[in-house]
Amino acid sequence: MRKRISYVICPKCEVYTFQRILFTRVNEDDHRTLRRRCCEECNHKWNTIQEPEKTVDDISEREFLRGGLLKKRVPIIKKI
Repeated sequence: MRKRISYVICPKCEVYTFQRILFTRVNEDDHRTLRRRCCEECNHKWNTIQEPEKTVDDISEREFLRGGLLKKRVPIIKKI
């Protein structure tokens, strides 16, 4: 079985750990992926659901920033 570090935190250990993927199922209707995982540290088993990626219309960066993110932008401070 292949081990890998993933960006999923073990619910019991509450840290990033090596995990085994016990099985994977893909729902044909909505293309969601269900994975059964097992933590290598504590042997805790749990399920995760991965949603499919969403696409957006081709918009310019300016239009994207006008959507509210421009107001939240943090100024860059240069170190001297």
